Amino acid sequence: MDSSTDRFRATVDAVVRLWTEPDVSEDTPFFRYDGANSLPLPTQDPHPPVWAAALLTRSSFEWIGDSGYNLLIASAPSREQVGQVREMIELYRSRFVAAPNNAGKQPQVAISVALYLADSDEEAVEQGTAALRRHWDTFGSAADAWRSRTSTSYQGYREAVVDKHQAGPSEAAGLAVIGSPRSAVDQLRQIERELGADIVLFQLDYGQQPLETMERSLKLFASEVRPHLGGAR
Repeated sequence: MDSSTDRFRATVDAVVRLWTEPDVSEDTPFFRYDGANSLPLPTQDPHPPVWAAALLTRSSFEWIGDSGYNLLIASAPSREQVGQVREMIELYRSRFVAAPNNAGKQPQVAISVALYLADSDEEAVEQGTAALRRHWDTFGSAADAWRSRTSTSYQGYREAVVDKHQAGPSEAAGLAVIGSPRSAVDQLRQIERELGADIVLFQLDYGQQPLETMERSLKLFASEVRPHLGGAR
């Protein structure tokens, strides 16, 4: 398990080389090949965008920035972790800009958050937090084995994901957009101010929700939230 980070990074870098170079050779502790080509070639120039996820491990943010990849905060931080995550995002951006191979490119940051909208704040909070709590309870139970494990490849993982998902109310487990459309606009603006994310990705299918509530959230967002948000999202 301690080698999984190195294996992941070697694999991502190898894929990018196969997208952009002919007759690629690799000799790593995890795989080796000689004169390989990947076909068909991608149509994007120079290659499809690469998004790499990070939580709280400093070296992950450094590697993503140095490599010129886009950053995905795949698990929304708890309220208490916002400052720490913002610091890591700033670290990523500074490393990205400083890397010579990234000249002409811009760093991008996306964050994934849960979305639950209803006509009133009361209805959304009652139903949305219950669904989110079911989601975190299931996640925490599945990840319980991490409580007794440590790895140099996953520094901060238990604090970032396992512990926060197993204790406290839903809002303590991670930032989420839950409320009426008017409240959602304010919440999204707050997330943008506090974390400086370029893109917000919404998680809808959590907590064993019925299809109807997920459709409602999407329709309310499209009709009553999105028009109040400036710029591309």
